[in-house]
Amino acid sequence: MSVFASIVAYDRGSDWRLALVGLAIVFVVAYPLYILYLRYTHTLGIRRQLVTSMYTLPVIMTPVELAYIFSAKVKNPQLYATLYDLANKSVLILHNKHGIVTVETGPKVDDKLHPYEKLLLTEVQYKTHAISIRKVLEGTSKYDLADSKQSIRGSRQYVFWWLLRDTLRRRGIIEKNLSKRYAMLLFNYGVLGSLAVCVTSVGVIRFSQIVSAGEVNINRLMMSIGASISIWFIMIVPMVFITFGLFKFRGRMLGRDWILTKKYRRYLGQLDAFREFVRMTHKGQLKFESKELYKEAMANTRPYAIACGYIKE
Repeated sequence: MSVFASIVAYDRGSDWRLALVGLAIVFVVAYPLYILYLRYTHTLGIRRQLVTSMYTLPVIMTPVELAYIFSAKVKNPQLYATLYDLANKSVLILHNKHGIVTVETGPKVDDKLHPYEKLLLTEVQYKTHAISIRKVLEGTSKYDLADSKQSIRGSRQYVFWWLLRDTLRRRGIIEKNLSKRYAMLLFNYGVLGSLAVCVTSVGVIRFSQIVSAGEVNINRLMMSIGASISIWFIMIVPMVFITFGLFKFRGRMLGRDWILTKKYRRYLGQLDAFREFVRMTHKGQLKFESKELYKEAMANTRPYAIACGYIKE
């Protein structure tokens, strides 16, 4: 009697269940836990240190550019963080009276601003008095590209996002053509990866049962592998969506390395370290050598904390 006959007569449903359990363990449990483990070890390493000097970015990057690497979100907090960063550079001046925030031009003129920064600055620089920050962040905008006749129109958030992405591409920080690269990642992980998990989950367990029984039944093994492939075929679309969610989670935790060019991909760990330094600084989880250093860190990193969503405006 073969090992499969001793287990019970062949049941495709049992092979399907094995494949589904394998997918759940790898994609829903193991990989997310691995991501959380990397994030935890990174955080633990920073927390153990006595901060004796300011953490700095390995490359020049504005708050909203750093936030884009991890979340790709551009909403009012990211726009406000840009205004706050310009205020730190004295390009703008922010006022807060009775909870009403206004903005006006500052004493410093900077001709090296990025297009998305200029987009917000144009809402302020021709005004003779301070205006409400809501007028700067909300509404519609039009931006004429200097090197072409193309104009970008839409909500201010959309135009800001478009200019931000274009700036990152022009600076060589992110890839220019991401659609094909991202589609290949989804295919490799969601389609090919799930196939490997299904076949391995069923094949290894069934083969180990054959070996333990001392009798080889290749036909029965091939039937089980065929069943694993059939359930994989049914699960292709759900697995692509699950993989998309995993990429989003991984990007939020560790950074979206797939959008970075080869030159900047090697900086991702340091970018994440700076982001974690910002978070822990504003959560009061770091021990600074002096109060002066703590105040300096709070002031310098505040725009980054706003852009990354660690503190409110």
